[in-house]
Amino acid sequence: MNRLEQNAKHSGRFHEPLHERDSANATYGCRHSNPDICKNHSLEGKCAFVKEDYICLVPPSTWKRQFERLQSKSKEKKVSEMGTARLAAKALIVDCEHKTAPLVDSGDIYSIRTADLLNGRIDFYSANRVSESTYREWIKREAPVEGDIILAREAPVGEVGHIPKNKRVCLGQRTVLIRAHDGEVDSRYLCYLLASPEVKADLISRSTGSVVEHLNVEDIRNFGIAYPPLPEQRAIAGVLSSLDDKIDLLHRQNKTLEGMAEALWRKMFVDEADPGWKKGKLGDYGQIICGKTPSKKVAEYFGGHIPFIKIPDMHGNIFIFETEDSLTEAGKKSQQNKTIPTKSICVSCIATVGLVGMNAVDSQTNQQINTIIPNKEFQRYFLFLLMRNMTDDLFARASGGTATDNLNTSDFLRIEISTPPENIIQKFDNLVKDFFEKIYINSIQISTLSSIRDTLLPKLMSGEVRVKL
Repeated sequence: MNRLEQNAKHSGRFHEPLHERDSANATYGCRHSNPDICKNHSLEGKCAFVKEDYICLVPPSTWKRQFERLQSKSKEKKVSEMGTARLAAKALIVDCEHKTAPLVDSGDIYSIRTADLLNGRIDFYSANRVSESTYREWIKREAPVEGDIILAREAPVGEVGHIPKNKRVCLGQRTVLIRAHDGEVDSRYLCYLLASPEVKADLISRSTGSVVEHLNVEDIRNFGIAYPPLPEQRAIAGVLSSLDDKIDLLHRQNKTLEGMAEALWRKMFVDEADPGWKKGKLGDYGQIICGKTPSKKVAEYFGGHIPFIKIPDMHGNIFIFETEDSLTEAGKKSQQNKTIPTKSICVSCIATVGLVGMNAVDSQTNQQINTIIPNKEFQRYFLFLLMRNMTDDLFARASGGTATDNLNTSDFLRIEISTPPENIIQKFDNLVKDFFEKIYINSIQISTLSSIRDTLLPKLMSGEVRVKL
């Protein structure tokens, strides 16, 4: 393409709608009204006409303001294309049974509680199981099916989950069933819409209750939603669900690997345990550190890049990558002796006793967590699974009749355990360390994909980012 053709294609576009590669400081093609008098015309590295990517790095001086105008018009156009309705006009809404379902120890029928719902997904690993007869009784109002959405009315308000195929479920207490009307709203899109930060915040703002906040079913029915045309809904849901499918696959791989390691541990240290193995103390295997919270009076201690682990960060995680709170270098140095190296074994010992995880990077914890730093590398996964299998024992030791369960550090390090010979622990480590390394790598990918999804979700729902149909 010669320069005249380039000029014809890329110049005189100051008032044209924004291109996806436009920004406040650069334009795709030339946005000058008369490129020939531009002092940067044909200048190497700056002019769109001589750059392979056609990006002009020196747009008109008024471009930034024009970019904002065009951006505003684009958003107005996107809003005008959105339909609006009460949720009940676009979906069937069914309340739960207002009682707790009788549980069974195992099975493939799930009672979904509010705690099992998070960011559009249902945690079936932690969900309660119910019998066939209980299931029949609990679905009298409506039987949940693939594609239905379950929304939490309370504790926590506004969390949702999408029912996948081949899962039989009934509603737990304080939930509602939402079934999108076929041909009007895509069920996956609706689930992502309800899971988006803006909509979730709106739902929470409508909750009431002086002790425990909750949503009334009527408020859910009257909740207003905005949605693009159905083809765009499906395209948006397709983008987000492709990320969630990859995340789900990695989670399932991790569960399989964890199960294999658990089975080997039980085989070698329970089924084949030698009654003659010596007894020892947990503290013999490593340094035990009880966490501590830096002074909240010093704001400079918080908000950095160093994870500060608390009990809520431990739920469902083998490796703890993300934490609600974090410390700065100054916060870390204020209690340097509380820093735990990567892949130490963290055990919750106050209030919620018996959660076990490993920190993914150097971290600190609060005072509710005791951490084992193994003396020897090959002891790490043996100790991790030992703690995972001692949940009931830890809880019993912490239940001392006080209002809050508490297993203090002194009692924790003196817990008596069987001490297998080192060569057996080494053999076990050789068998499982690749499992845990794969879990660690998968967890990094899960964190990355989740971050991409969480960034895209509000942008897609607001129309800031559009998908090509």
